[in-house]
Amino acid sequence: MTSHSSIISAALAAVSSGIDHYLELFDHLLEHSDLEAQALEAEEKPDDYLFYLLEDDGRILVTDEDELIRLDELAEGLVFTHRVTSEEVAGDMVDLVPDLSLLDLGAKELSTPDGPLRLEFGRVDDAPYSPHGSWVGPSGWLAGFTPSDIVTFRRIGDQVVAEAATEVGEGDTEVAALRDAFEIWVGYDEGLGDEPQNLLTRVVFADRLLFRSPVRPVVELLADAGLSVEGAFVGPTDSEWKPQGVAAADEFRSQLRRRYGFNDCCDDAYDLVMDAWIAHRSGLDVPAKVVNRALGHGSVVEAFTDWANQFGILGSVSVGDFATALASSGRRESAAALMLRARHNEVVGETLAAELDLEEAIAADSDFGPALVELAWYAADRGDAPRVITLLRKAGMGQDHPWLSFHESLGSQLPKVGRNEPCPCGSGRKYKQCHLGRSEISTRDRATWLLSKLTVFATRDEFGSALVGLASSAMWNDFEIDDLVRMCRDEFIVELAVFEGGLASEFRERRGMLVPDDEAEILESWEESSLALWEVESTDGVATVTLRDTKTGDVETVTDRATASRFLPGDQVLARLLPGWGEMWLSGVMVPVVPQRRASLLEILDHHHDADTLAEWYGALHAPPRMSNREGEPLVLCEARLCPTDGWNALEAALDEHYERDDTDEDVWREFVEIDEEERLIRAVLRRRDDELEVEVNSEERLARVADQLFDVAEVVSETIRPARTLKEVQAMQADSPPLPAPPPVDPEVVAELRDRYERRWLDDEIPALSGMTPRQAAADPTRRGDLIALLRSFEKYPSHELSMRPEVMRKHLGLED
Repeated sequence: MTSHSSIISAALAAVSSGIDHYLELFDHLLEHSDLEAQALEAEEKPDDYLFYLLEDDGRILVTDEDELIRLDELAEGLVFTHRVTSEEVAGDMVDLVPDLSLLDLGAKELSTPDGPLRLEFGRVDDAPYSPHGSWVGPSGWLAGFTPSDIVTFRRIGDQVVAEAATEVGEGDTEVAALRDAFEIWVGYDEGLGDEPQNLLTRVVFADRLLFRSPVRPVVELLADAGLSVEGAFVGPTDSEWKPQGVAAADEFRSQLRRRYGFNDCCDDAYDLVMDAWIAHRSGLDVPAKVVNRALGHGSVVEAFTDWANQFGILGSVSVGDFATALASSGRRESAAALMLRARHNEVVGETLAAELDLEEAIAADSDFGPALVELAWYAADRGDAPRVITLLRKAGMGQDHPWLSFHESLGSQLPKVGRNEPCPCGSGRKYKQCHLGRSEISTRDRATWLLSKLTVFATRDEFGSALVGLASSAMWNDFEIDDLVRMCRDEFIVELAVFEGGLASEFRERRGMLVPDDEAEILESWEESSLALWEVESTDGVATVTLRDTKTGDVETVTDRATASRFLPGDQVLARLLPGWGEMWLSGVMVPVVPQRRASLLEILDHHHDADTLAEWYGALHAPPRMSNREGEPLVLCEARLCPTDGWNALEAALDEHYERDDTDEDVWREFVEIDEEERLIRAVLRRRDDELEVEVNSEERLARVADQLFDVAEVVSETIRPARTLKEVQAMQADSPPLPAPPPVDPEVVAELRDRYERRWLDDEIPALSGMTPRQAAADPTRRGDLIALLRSFEKYPSHELSMRPEVMRKHLGLED
């Protein structure tokens, strides 16, 4: 058994025994297999290596929620039916779509009892195979059937047994499941279609009892569900629809038009390039001169590259061949084709070839902006700030462009020497080979520059999906699309993609031959860096700060103006320290950690964690505040109307039994909840409106309690629930309510007494941010005293009002004035 096989065998056994989450499986295999050693040998991270092995094997599916499903076990016993045709019987084959789309679930290879079963796709000249796939078996395996027979195809292990169907059910349950799955995952009114395999997979995932006995062919079940098959897709029978991929391509085309500011002539040029691409894929000659001009028109080459990258073909051989065919014309117009080939070469890791393509592109057309900007990226990685500035200016970048201004700030420190001239240090070597971008720039700026190179690399379109994935992990419930867009650009999310997400390693592998030698060595050490929780021990408030690792106790003094001026002794930050040029540098992203968030962070840092886990924790810091009432229920504004079911007198009697009638308005009742001996709050207000009862509460739980309490005498006829995310929203929701009478003035002495009582009670409350200690206990415990000081300091960041706690008074009560 190979080492890979032993890991897969252990994984299969673990999932069969009940392990159903990826992280749980990962921890199990670290302990019970040689996963870590094999990953080390393959130079991969163990969790990435395991995911690759599972994906390659195909028997264990890891869902988007990191749940595990053994597909081979799920497939065991599945049975599908199909009406065979004369062509199928004669050709020993059956069409894949739609009836047998799920036949190979969880299997790499299938066989029949008489021989192997293979999947073939028909081309124009390859009849009789279906262009959407046909299962082809050994000679004569369908000889016992006649055209129009319904044949059952049953999965038993990795074998498919074909038998004549003796009894076939109507499949009403399967029809309903298919209809529900399509409505949930696609939607009948969305104008979209889906692949039958996707639909069937969701159905059998949701109900393991379906398709275990013969029912009518899937195509007939789909028809009863209001779905028809067109080609390799299925969609609503009575409306126009597009396959999701086609719809996505159309939408992406619209996005490209907006992104690159296309007008009609740009559209025409882009269409000409796309037509040429299709022709080239079909083996046809294309007019290189005409296509080159179209590719070089406006931003067409950037849009075409963007399209190819979006659909994962930018690195394909066909794109490289297409660009080479266009570039071979040798004309001035070939600059765009060379630019396209450079992007192709860059994606496949041929970095130096890509750089050469760009040099040739600007040699062919010295004013071709896209190639100038792209080549500036290479010059930046090489440490050639003057050339970056020259290229960007020639491309028309304005002075306010951040990339240009950044490199100008570096270039201001460089001597005015041409890159090919002798180095002013006197070594006799060319400036670009000796001191270009090195000694003239401070070590601080070099560290900043190297971090900038990593950030630029990570934010390239090629890695957009990685950033979207991390940003999605950071999202909260009911997030808006603008929240996701902002999170994709967040510096901390980008840093996670660089380090925990592995893009630093990718950068060194693909761009390491460009960066100066000392930077390449430093990058190797940076790849092993990790985030830690640091406490500020001291700061001069200007440039220098001393940090202590809260886990190891290691102390580091770093020069960082932002941190030194922003944080105070006792503050804690999630940060990454990076070695380089004999010093330690902060990565630039410091996340303040208040005591309330410390325990959850340490739980993550103390165990195996990845970029998504950290992104999820970070996202919780940015989620809208979860407003709740005094009973801890999510705060929403609920209004409902109830109608008596047995007359108003019976409802009124129930109201008098369960609630308190208002002393001044006999049509109003209230429910109260006792907080303590000194305080009780209104839980619900119930008011008679004509012959209906109006209920107002601030949580769904409270509304449900009222409805249950009055279930025998009233029924809910309408309800309105409006979420409350912020106090401002609560106030806005209440704007259309009748104004409440102004509250009577409260004696300031009473307010002062209430605040003092609340503060003194808090001193003896168990506080989660203090690990369940009371403030008095934490003040007396040297190991928790710092947390208490930080917690009190955090109160100062919130707006105060006449009933808010006073940190300075709390410090006095706790003996923390100093």
